[in-house]
Amino acid sequence: MTRRMRFFFLHLAFSSIIIAIIGAAMFAIWFPVPYRSAAGGVALLSILALVDVVLGPLMTLFLVNPEKGLREIALDLSLVALIQLGALAYGVHSMFIARPVHTIFEIDRFTGISANGVITSDLPSALPEFRQLPVAGPTLIAANKAPAQTEADMMNSVNMAFAGFDISSQPKRWVPYASTLPDVLKRSKPATLLADIYPALHKKLQALAKSENVSLDQLRFLPMVIHKAQWTAILSPDASRILDYYHVDGF
Repeated sequence: MTRRMRFFFLHLAFSSIIIAIIGAAMFAIWFPVPYRSAAGGVALLSILALVDVVLGPLMTLFLVNPEKGLREIALDLSLVALIQLGALAYGVHSMFIARPVHTIFEIDRFTGISANGVITSDLPSALPEFRQLPVAGPTLIAANKAPAQTEADMMNSVNMAFAGFDISSQPKRWVPYASTLPDVLKRSKPATLLADIYPALHKKLQALAKSENVSLDQLRFLPMVIHKAQWTAILSPDASRILDYYHVDGF
């Protein structure tokens, strides 16, 4: 094997290991199920891997010339490493600003909201515990309905809706999830209904109920929307926890 090919394969292996470590950490922290597919985590990591794993090793393949001395090769590889690190940093930053920050109960559903979908100008007017967006994965909260509004407030709400900002995007509406449990229970439905609509889920739901030491009819469910994708969240009997997610329409 030539020196050029040895450098290429070593660089390819090293880059692949780095991407695998970064990807595992991002999926575990920033993009847990169901966000890794619904919020574009897989797509973002695929682009990052394609750019970083292919870009660096290919540049190494072209730049490592057997006629060059070790000092020149080291200089070339340093330049490649800087370019690759820059691309990696940009990719990680892109995933950071697209990370899911909250799973929000609003009116009759859950909504997954990403950092770049939040009206950040509202953060100072949010409750103290919600003024900083989480960096360790999405948290479960709720959003209150709009209070009585003036005509100007209503026009502002309409304009934000047209701009794609719903109630869940407005930090000033965020409240602790526990404070809305009566509404969650009222709006949710028994999991047996979901099993009747989607028979393929029956065994999974039965196994989930067994793991919780409850009967299937005690589990609840609510629809969940993540970037317009339809999901369903399965809730504990008291609706205090989300136990699982299924990629089916829960409406």
